Amino acid sequence: MDVTSNDVICNGGINPYHQPLSTTVIPIPAGAQVTAEWHHTLTSANTGDTSDPIDPSHKGPVLAYLYAESLISRDKTLTPFSMKGKDGLDSSGKWGVDRLIANKGKVTFTIPNCIAAGQYLLRVELIALHAAQTYPGAQLYVRQIPWHSIKPQLMKT
Repeated sequence: MDVTSNDVICNGGINPYHQPLSTTVIPIPAGAQVTAEWHHTLTSANTGDTSDPIDPSHKGPVLAYLYAESLISRDKTLTPFSMKGKDGLDSSGKWGVDRLIANKGKVTFTIPNCIAAGQYLLRVELIALHAAQTYPGAQLYVRQIPWHSIKPQLMKT
């Protein structure tokens, strides 16, 4: 996938989202932990699929970003609000994806306590580096969660 393309934002290009897109916005309190979950296929959890949640050769980091609704433009481009979590290569040589596999496809991040009430998008991605040395390069696996911060006392006046 061309990482300079807008297709990278919401799993476009060769991996488009299924239509229609959900309009559900999940209420999540500031300070809460949010868990994203991956599986090789929609039905592969707990089936013995050796590539579930992702093929073990797909080493790389797991990242989480927050986007404020006001930073999401109508042409589906995103302006990063901030990175909220990352799990990369540790001193033992294990990648975030290795820990994701050990945790049966789940990765958890904490929403900051200081976040203002409002609409946000949480983007969690895996970057598989096994093909990074040749075009089209690394593979991105993306999950996006539209949510609403429900801690109104943190709203700026």
